[in-house]
This record gives sequence, structure tokens and C-alpha cells, in this order.
Amino acid sequence: MEHQEQKKVRLTTMAYSVIVLLLSYFLIITVLIYGFGIKNTLISWTIKILPLPAAMVDGSRFITISALENNLKSVRRFYENQDFSQLGLRVDFTTLDGKKRLKIKEKNLLNRMVENLIIEMIAKEKGIQLTDSEISAEVNNKINESGNRTEIIEQLQRLYGWSISEFEENIVKPDLYQAKLTEYILNNDPQSTVSRKKIGEALREIKDGRDFEDIAKKYSDGYTTKDGGSVGWFSAEQMLPSISEAVIKLSVGQTSEIIESPVGYHIIKLTDKKNEDNIDKFQISQIFAKIRTVADLLQEKQNNIKIYIPLKGLYWNEKDDFVDFNDQSLKKFEDNIFNNSPDDASLLFW
Repeated sequence: MEHQEQKKVRLTTMAYSVIVLLLSYFLIITVLIYGFGIKNTLISWTIKILPLPAAMVDGSRFITISALENNLKSVRRFYENQDFSQLGLRVDFTTLDGKKRLKIKEKNLLNRMVENLIIEMIAKEKGIQLTDSEISAEVNNKINESGNRTEIIEQLQRLYGWSISEFEENIVKPDLYQAKLTEYILNNDPQSTVSRKKIGEALREIKDGRDFEDIAKKYSDGYTTKDGGSVGWFSAEQMLPSISEAVIKLSVGQTSEIIESPVGYHIIKLTDKKNEDNIDKFQISQIFAKIRTVADLLQEKQNNIKIYIPLKGLYWNEKDDFVDFNDQSLKKFEDNIFNNSPDDASLLFW
């Protein structure tokens, strides 16, 4: 009996010792990550199995360091699989400046992941849910738009190291939530109702033969109102997809029906057209009735929840609502690139 009791004591002691060791290990890892920003093989292995947060949103949702690291790894892989030399560009993340550029990519990636998470939260609050069939259909649409399915899957793996499920998670689902939120706004938001009525009145006056510029000055929202709706010259790629689809079908002088877009309702007039360097350019005017956008909902939500970034060197800038650097030298480096090298290849994608 005494022997059994001693055995139980030893087992209990061992169990407590293991627990203490594990807690000590996780505490040390946490201090190294959050306190010193250290990254090494052991830490990389740990964050794969331990869901440590890179960002905490509204106290209940979080983005893991592992998810951020995986996305950063995919972005780096993308750059390393590109030949920018034909463009006279070079991307090297191993140099001192290159490492700073990679930190900028990491910050911007985390910011996008935070935004995507909040948009998903907003969508679910509106009763919007994504079904497996919807996601699958959207994956097929995106693949079919881009070309051969087998080739696209091979490119996803080669360029990003992604499987189809990772493509769904990183690209398809965020896009679907945004599209469904836009649809919800168009159909349910009070401002959309007002704007839809206003653009309908504008279209009726156009069909009654009134001058387009006068109607734009009367009804249109935005900076073009004072110029009678004149927007300028654009290629199809520079316009919102729903607008470009309508514009390319118009003849010069012709006016479109009402066009819905993620930012509102439009009536477009094609005032001129030309071909420049083998690219069709369109001079357009518009009557625009704005709606609340997904960006507006995002801004409102960000203003009413707590977002915390525990990673070393980063914080949530509450004034401007984005992930920002603590290090002033990195801020200056980033500002210098954007102000003086806007076409820097390291900032062109993702």
C-alpha cells in the first residue's frame, strides 16, 4: 500500500514537473517573440503548433503569428519566382534595405488580414454566411477566368506554395464577403434607397432630353459635379469592371443606363474615344449617386472595437486605423519609398 502511495506521489510530481517545464518553455518563447522580436528555427516550429496571436480584434477574434508567417512566406516566394529584370527592377530581401522592405510587406499583410477579419465579422452580423457551394463556385469562376485549371493550380503552387484550400482562404473568401456586403448595402442600406431614387430621377431627365452637364450638376455626388460630370480619359483596365463593361458598348455621345458598382450608382456618357499605343482610351462623364461602401462599414467598425497588435515593433494606429511601425526610421524608410519610388517592385504586389 505504501509502495503504491509513493508511486502515485512520484507520478504526480513528474506530471507537475512536466507542466512547469512546458509553461516555462512557452513563457520563454512568448518573451522572445513579443519582448525581443526574435525569430529562429525553434520559434518557427513553436508558432506552428501554438496559436500565438499577431493581432487581437474585439477581444474575441485573433490572427495567429503562424497565419501571418505563412502569408509572408507566400509573398516572398512570389517575388523570388518573378523575373523583374525585364522591367529594369530587382527585388532582393536579403540586403539591409531588402529586410526593411520585407518588414513593410509583413506590416501591410497584417493590416490586410485584420481588415479581412473585420469585414467577415461585419458580414456575419448582417446575417451573411458563405456556403461551401458558393465558395467552390467562386473558385471555379476565378480559375476559369484565368485560364486552364491544371495550369492555374500549378501556378498557385509554384508562385505562392498554395493549395486550392489556401487559395480559398486567402483570396476567394475575403472577396466573397466584400461582394456580399456590397450587395447587402445596395439592397438594404437607407442611403442606397435615397441614391437609387436620385439616380432614377436623373435618368428620367436624360431621357426627356435635358442637358447631361446640367443634370450632373443637379444630381451628381463627388468632385466632378462642378465640371458637369466630366471625369477624363481612361482605359478599360483603369475603370471599375461594371463601368468598363458598359463603356465599351457605348458609341461616342451615347449615355448608359444605370450602372451599379461597389461605390454607388452611375450613369455614364461616352464623350470621346481614341487609340493610343494600341490601347483604347475613353473620355467619359458621369452622374454619380454614392452609397455607403464596405470601406465605410469597416471604418465604423474599427472606430468601435479594440484592436491590439502585440508583435514587437508594431502597433495599431487608432488615429488612422491601420497597423503601424513603432520604429521611426522604418516609418521614414517606408514614406521615402512611397513618395520617391512609387513603382518600387517590392511594393507593387500584395
